[in-house]
Amino acid sequence: MGERRSLTHALRVTEGSAAFRSLCAAVEREGERAGWLDLSASASGADLVDGVWKAVTVEAARTVAIKRRRGAPVLRDLLREHFSGCRLVLVHGEAPLPLLRSRGEEWEIENAGGETRRLTTAELVRALRSPLFAT
Repeated sequence: MGERRSLTHALRVTEGSAAFRSLCAAVEREGERAGWLDLSASASGADLVDGVWKAVTVEAARTVAIKRRRGAPVLRDLLREHFSGCRLVLVHGEAPLPLLRSRGEEWEIENAGGETRRLTTAELVRALRSPLFAT
């Protein structure tokens, strides 16, 4: 039998991470993980020492790793390398992904064709289990 692969769904967001706290908490309550990928960041908060390929800073509650890369970032590679095991990755910045918006107690997802649908937090967390969730 093959190994069961975790589904990772990536959704583009335009709001800051605070708007998604309740969703991330709901994902965690279900035993899953959520991630945040900021493609619009201009500064990393940690310096990459000249001449090294990777730098890691360890603090009390987090670890920050910075790695050099050649060329433009590739979304698929970033998701695979940094978010393995996450059910949901919220991508802040320009990316060809469905757009997730906070709408009070509900969430709105807009696909590439401009069609939208609204879901409660519970419905969205349940929908994340489907391989076809955002299509």
